[in-house]
Amino acid sequence: MNYKNKAYIIKLFLWTSKLKITNLLKLKPNQLKVLQLYKNQGKQLMDLNKFDEAIQIYMNILELDSKNIAALFGYGDALVKLQQFQLALEQYRKIKKLRKDLILAFLKIGLTLGQMGNIKQALKYFIKTQNEIMEDHKLEWTRNKEIEIKELLKQALQYFNIQNLTNEELLVYGTNILIISSAFILIRLNHCDEALQILNQIKNSNLNYDLLLCLEADILFVNLKFDEAEQTLKRTIKINPNRIYTWIKLTIILIIQGKYQEALSQLDNIILKAYPKNLDSICYRSDILRLLNKSQEAIIGYNQCISYNEKYLEAYQKKANTLRNLGYYLEALEIYDLLLQDDPKNYEMLFEKGCTMFDLKEYHTANQLFDQVLELSSNNVDALVKKGDMLLVLGLFEDSLEIYEKVLSIKSNHFFALWGKSESLRGQRKFSESLIWYDKVLEQRSIYPYAYHYKGYALQQLDRHEEAINNFSIALSIIPGFKLSEEALQISKQKLKVQK
Repeated sequence: MNYKNKAYIIKLFLWTSKLKITNLLKLKPNQLKVLQLYKNQGKQLMDLNKFDEAIQIYMNILELDSKNIAALFGYGDALVKLQQFQLALEQYRKIKKLRKDLILAFLKIGLTLGQMGNIKQALKYFIKTQNEIMEDHKLEWTRNKEIEIKELLKQALQYFNIQNLTNEELLVYGTNILIISSAFILIRLNHCDEALQILNQIKNSNLNYDLLLCLEADILFVNLKFDEAEQTLKRTIKINPNRIYTWIKLTIILIIQGKYQEALSQLDNIILKAYPKNLDSICYRSDILRLLNKSQEAIIGYNQCISYNEKYLEAYQKKANTLRNLGYYLEALEIYDLLLQDDPKNYEMLFEKGCTMFDLKEYHTANQLFDQVLELSSNNVDALVKKGDMLLVLGLFEDSLEIYEKVLSIKSNHFFALWGKSESLRGQRKFSESLIWYDKVLEQRSIYPYAYHYKGYALQQLDRHEEAINNFSIALSIIPGFKLSEEALQISKQKLKVQK
């Protein structure tokens, strides 16, 4: 079939379609529903490898809405499958001209050029992709889009074989730029050891020094070395204060470390002043407000994200989580169910719904939901941890410990598995052993008040009251008026008097 003959395509479509364009145009009140229906049909046909029929569907959508991004992507993807590369490029370049979804557009243009054998141009677009990821001020990534981007990055990585490039290509693009881009892609695909090897090879280079520091900070971040990552990013900002990626990464680290006021100040005075509609930054700001017990203000922020991008699933999820924390369980469940209608296999929403049922003490239902998560994602450590938490709450300490240890065998630094193991050991009255694991928790989060409190409790049971008093005092310095620590502190003080 000659796909250059657009008239032929339209005639074929009009002949085969059950709903002709003229009929569709009469459905103006329901036009969005019709477009969604055709979008779903196109995806189903692509999944069935019926690319000719999928093209007909996407042509249908584009006749109704010539700037429909999903249809342009679908049309281009179908043409790639049929090896109509030049026509596919035309569709992807239309998206580029619309200045929408540039990360996906650049990736798909690059991969298509790669399949055409134009490696030099492909590399150019992969570097553009990396730059766009680091400077994406909108950050309008949905969960499904992030999965697709990661999958395409895997495919792109094969073209970053520096040894296969000619001297001319190295001169055009610069070896270091290519290597840095490939290293960032490796980090996003969880290949941190390979990224570290690349960093060690080029860290003495002066080219794009702030990018090298960003790369180093990313590797430190993935390895949970937050203090070092923070200092590295602050050095990066002194060199180049205009890179939004660096500021956002630093904000994330400050939040993880519990430096909420510093993170909030950075968001308000720098990032959101420059980019007031940066969705991730608005979302992070709301996260901080929620952690500071300003939940109503946090919800306003999540609503703002949704108003800017109704497909920003993370904002819906965090809004629901905040409602759940406020005790509005039914309202939270409504949001999770709404998101699951759109994607019944969204294991993140199934997980959050399971957590809500857990909070409602509906343990049987919660367990079923966590099992569904594990069916979709067999090594989902968060779902395993929640199953361990249920056993912990029920006083089945040995069983919960078994699950936490399984999680730690998969991910040795999982914070809540470390915390759960500490609590399981304390529940079994293995106080000395539990101290080791509370310390591991505090290595990750040095101002986590509950770890200090329960470490203090374990020390109290071992009659190590001076150390216990110190831990209760630290907990109270983080959460003034924390009743459990106040009571435990008085007990240890009294017992210490008796000992003396």
